[in-house]
Amino acid sequence: MAKKTGGKIFLWIIMGLLFFGLVGFGATGLTGNVRSVGTVAGHEISINRYARELSSQLRAFEAQAGSSISFVQAQQFGLDRLVLDQLILERVLDDQNNKFGLSVGDQNVRDQILTIAGFQDLSGNFSRETYRDALDRMGESEESFETSLRDEISRTILQAAVLANVPTSETYRSLLIEFAGERRTVTWAELDAGSLDEPPAQPNGTDLQTFYDENPDQFMAPEAREITYAILTPDMLQSSLDVDAQSVAALYQERFDEFNQPEKRIVERLVFFDMEEANTAFERLTSDDLTFEELVVERGLSLSDIDLGDITKGDLGAAGEVVFATDLQGITPAIETDLGSAIFRVNAIIDAQSQSLEEVAEQLESEIAMSRAVRLIDQEREAILDLLAGGAKLEDISERTPMEIGTLVWSEGSTDGPAKYDSFRTVAATTEPGDYPDIEDLSDGGIFLLRVDQVIAPKMKNFDEIQEEISEKWVAAELQSAIAKKASELVEQILPPSNFESFGLNANQESDLTRRSFVPGTPPEFVTEVFAAELGEAFVINAGDSHLIVRVEGVAAPDLEDPDVQTLARTLADRQANSVAQDLFERTTSALRREADIRIDEAAVRAVHANFQ
Repeated sequence: MAKKTGGKIFLWIIMGLLFFGLVGFGATGLTGNVRSVGTVAGHEISINRYARELSSQLRAFEAQAGSSISFVQAQQFGLDRLVLDQLILERVLDDQNNKFGLSVGDQNVRDQILTIAGFQDLSGNFSRETYRDALDRMGESEESFETSLRDEISRTILQAAVLANVPTSETYRSLLIEFAGERRTVTWAELDAGSLDEPPAQPNGTDLQTFYDENPDQFMAPEAREITYAILTPDMLQSSLDVDAQSVAALYQERFDEFNQPEKRIVERLVFFDMEEANTAFERLTSDDLTFEELVVERGLSLSDIDLGDITKGDLGAAGEVVFATDLQGITPAIETDLGSAIFRVNAIIDAQSQSLEEVAEQLESEIAMSRAVRLIDQEREAILDLLAGGAKLEDISERTPMEIGTLVWSEGSTDGPAKYDSFRTVAATTEPGDYPDIEDLSDGGIFLLRVDQVIAPKMKNFDEIQEEISEKWVAAELQSAIAKKASELVEQILPPSNFESFGLNANQESDLTRRSFVPGTPPEFVTEVFAAELGEAFVINAGDSHLIVRVEGVAAPDLEDPDVQTLARTLADRQANSVAQDLFERTTSALRREADIRIDEAAVRAVHANFQ
């Protein structure tokens, strides 16, 4: 991570040039004669640079969050201090470079400038004019920019020197590989209701009352909302709309091809150089010398290359008669086509479809009525909006428009009545008493208005009304308790060298499990529990409706020849090196910061912040 610091700083410079140059923070225009927000060992942090970097990071933060972020919110996240700390770090490193006499020549700076896309013309070549314009928009001179770029390159060299030959611990890495690559062999068996000698007894009234009283969270009615709604759907209008026969007939003619389709066939076509070659191929096919698929491969093609899809007789031209006279999976003799001599194979036959006007009249009449109903609903919107703007209640709107009013008690998961619509449920869940109703759309083209009259807090369901539910949950709890008890008894006995089968269990064995393994039919924590146990240890895992008895049979060291283990070793080595490098860089820079004379002008900082608010 430390190695990336220099590149990130340089990226900020480029991003400032390309995207945020138009921000227009002028050094004198922002705070009069104030030129910097602070100094580090006499090296200025320019007010212009701080403003530009702050703007860049704010926009990057917004892009990451996926929404607009106010500057006050950014400050709450500490974004302004992060930017200032980064600029202080740059100046700390610059001061150290000065002490070492470390710098780079003009040629290095020139080469770097030539690679920056923001300074190139449309042909990709460096443009002096583009370079000057970009710096002018930033309020930066060529001299100051090139100085900052020279400093950036020098800082990169310094960082590389700090991080060169970072030592790593082979022992530490070996321990990590041993931990992550360790392999285990286990035997496990599942105990469910069928594993019990006898099912739990049925509960009596006292059992149910006790269970009800001791488990109130299982019998809570969810929060509910008493809702008044006004709704208008196409179905409500459709039956009152008369559709004339002429309109139905016109729509039928418009969609004639949809209701009347000719016979089609799914066909493959294999084209040859000439008729002689095609005839020879056909003779080989009919003499069982080879299959059609083998012939296609022999020609250097695949079946997808010769597939014509579903086509009509007319699509095939002169070959149509022969192809459509061929049976399913049949192969035609060689036929002369526009593309040359060809052999066809019929893979499927799609029968012709013909539906008369009389057969589809009812369907078309319904579609026309539905379409007209949707248009009528759209025409009602303006009148409804006017009534809402005038303070009309839902009851008034239902009297003065085709909307119908109704009430229901809705809770999450309910789909009765208008709650069958997703949009209705969404609005019902997010509306509070007193909220102003607005027109909302339904998926079928309808509309609705909704008012929450009261929110009913969660409460216990009435005991007398849910005795069947209580009984089911009591039996389920007793069943799980009995399974858990039997599992606890067995796990004390299933110790090596005893086998699972002697206890009437169907054993499963898993070999070479690693911490990254997954065993189908087991809960997510299965592998974690396996690696937390000792060799020979047996234990129980609660798997919901059942319990698993597991025993660790073997523990093996990582297979160092396994490609996955080798990949893991490389990954761990890289992580270790990066972690050590990061720690080393942070400690080095922290020490340098403590020694540096850092002075921040808080008034200048606040002046920059004022431009973002």
